[in-house]
Parts: sequence; structure tokens; C-alpha cells
Amino acid sequence: MIYLGILILGALVVGILLSFIIKIQQARRKLKEKYTVVQVRVAKENESGPIVAENIFATLHGIENEFSLLQRLKGYSTSQISFEIASVGKVIKFYAAFPEKFRALVEGQIYAHYADVEITDCPDYSINVKHADNAFGTELKFSDADVFPIKRYAQFEDKLTRVAVDPLSGITSSLVKFDTSEDQAWIQIVVRPMEDEWRITFTKCVKILSKGVFWNIDALKKAYAKAFVTRKVWPKVVFFPIYFIFWLQGLFVMAGVRATLSGMTETMSDHDVEDITSRLHERESAIDAAIDKVVKLLYEVNIRIVYVPKNKSVEKAKTKVREIVGSFKQFNLPHLNNFLIGDFEYGRELISAYHERVLKNAMVMNNEELATIFHM
Repeated sequence: MIYLGILILGALVVGILLSFIIKIQQARRKLKEKYTVVQVRVAKENESGPIVAENIFATLHGIENEFSLLQRLKGYSTSQISFEIASVGKVIKFYAAFPEKFRALVEGQIYAHYADVEITDCPDYSINVKHADNAFGTELKFSDADVFPIKRYAQFEDKLTRVAVDPLSGITSSLVKFDTSEDQAWIQIVVRPMEDEWRITFTKCVKILSKGVFWNIDALKKAYAKAFVTRKVWPKVVFFPIYFIFWLQGLFVMAGVRATLSGMTETMSDHDVEDITSRLHERESAIDAAIDKVVKLLYEVNIRIVYVPKNKSVEKAKTKVREIVGSFKQFNLPHLNNFLIGDFEYGRELISAYHERVLKNAMVMNNEELATIFHM
């Protein structure tokens, strides 16, 4: 028994070391990766809305790659793409930043879905920023487990007129009022496709929740879900016995999970899946909403908010950042998930993270959620 314990402990230590090495190598490789930044202009009369963006995000998920352990140890990982809204000189502009090798894919998708769109290469506006030392910002985080979605665009509808309301206008309106014309505000949404194995893990979690855990006490169920789907290594080591139980529970629901995913992808078209999940949006339970989320394509996501004022004032900067964060509160659903403000960051370190399109402590969102918060 002692030898078994030593063997398990040794395996865990090796796993932690490998994970640490992989993260360092991936960070080094990311620093060498150069991003192409383009400005995207669509016609003012454009009314394509989020549904078009959802299709674009579904296609971009195809950049996801699977790598062997040796490749991961060398730093290989799936690339990420950044979609950005920046107010510079009191003019709001839309940008996309991506590795040059994905230019044809990204620009092709935008051209295919938006009529009269203009895409132009431009200098990276996050380089050589005036007043960079005054920069102040934060990153958004979820209040609850990643399996639960935020409010999606199908739910933004005037109940009386049955007319769709564009949630993006609430975000852009927070980027127009500044003290001086030199003040800037940026919103960055960095996305990276997740492997299908994670979709299976998320679906296992939802299946277990649907059967009932912790006497269906809401707070305990959400804590269970957070622990089950965490992508961090250290909790799985420190609380190994608990995660071993999670693994056993996952085995019991595995058949049902694979049947669910294969049934959704093989016997139904994307249009059929969308029809079913859209109908659930109006009066969906937490489990219905979670199922709706995990059957779609999943991304790791960082939402970074930066405010660069001409005149340094911590209190005013906090107020402005909170105002921009407040524009994301429209996506909150108390019984599902909410955007919360993260720790405040400031100065050139914040600008550097923005410029490098850093993805850390990411949330998980599907292509429908992404289309809700970013579209043109």
C-alpha cells in the first residue's frame, strides 16, 4: 500500500513538472509569434448582427490542433486570435489580430459574411502608446462555473415589439465619453479553440449535475461544477482523492455523454441543433442552458479592458474602467453566469499583456456567447 502511494505521488509530481515545462515553453513560443493587426470597417447600414458572427466563430474553431506530448514540451499549442474594439481620438474602431498564417482564413470569413466590408492592414495601436504609464485596466471573470452560459443574443429582444436589441451598442456607448481627445479605451477579446476532450468533460459535468448532487443545493452544485471542470493542475494534485471520485463519476456517465455528442453531431444538422437550443433560451433551466452551451464549439477566452488617460488620476481611471465593465452587466443572468470585474492592473505591464494578446486564467465560452459580445 505504501509503495502504491509513493507511485501515485511520484506520478503526480512528474505531471506537475511536465505541466510547468509545457507552460514555460508555450509562453516562450508565443512571444516569438508575430501578430498581424487589421482594421475592419463595415457599412453603417449593416444589419447582419450576431448570427453572422456566430458562424464566423464556428469556422475559426477549425484552427484547433492536437499535439503530441513531445510537441507540447517544445511549446506547440493552438494559436489564438484577438478581436478588439478601440476608441482612439474619440473614434471607435474594430480590429482583428492574428498570426500571419491565418490571414486567408480570418479575412476570408469576414469578406464572406459582410457585404461592402473593408479590411486594411494597420500599425498595432498598442505599440508606442502615449501616456502608457497612466494605463489602467482589468480582466473580466465569471462568477460561476464555465459550464453555465451568459445571456445570449437570442434573449435580447423587446418583449412588446418582438424586435431584436443589439447588445453591442451598450458596449460601444461606454467608449465615447472622455475628459480629453487624447484619452483612449480598448476592449480586447482573445480566443483560442478548445479540444473536443474538454467538451466531453464539460458534458460529463452537466450530466452529473442533471442527476442531482449535494441535495440540489444551488451554491454547492455550482461549487461542484467549478471544481469538476477546472483546467488548473494544482487542485487536482492537492485534492487528488476528490478528483479520483470525479473521474469515477465521469466513467459512469461516459456512454451517455458520447451518445449525446455523437447524436447532436451525426444525426442532426447545425441548423437543427440551433433550432432546439434557441427554443430553450426563453424558459430554460440552469441544466438546459448548460447543455445548450456545451454542445456547441468551446473557446478559452480573455476579455481585457484598458483605459489610457492623458492625465493620471487613479480614482477617475477606476471609475471609467468600472463604467466599461458595467456595459457587460447586460449579459448577466443571476441563475446562470455573470461577468465580474477582476483585479485592477496598471502601467506598461498592462499595455504589454494587451500587445502580446496574453491568454491567462481564461473563461470558457461557446461561439454563440462570443458572437453576442462581439460582432459588427
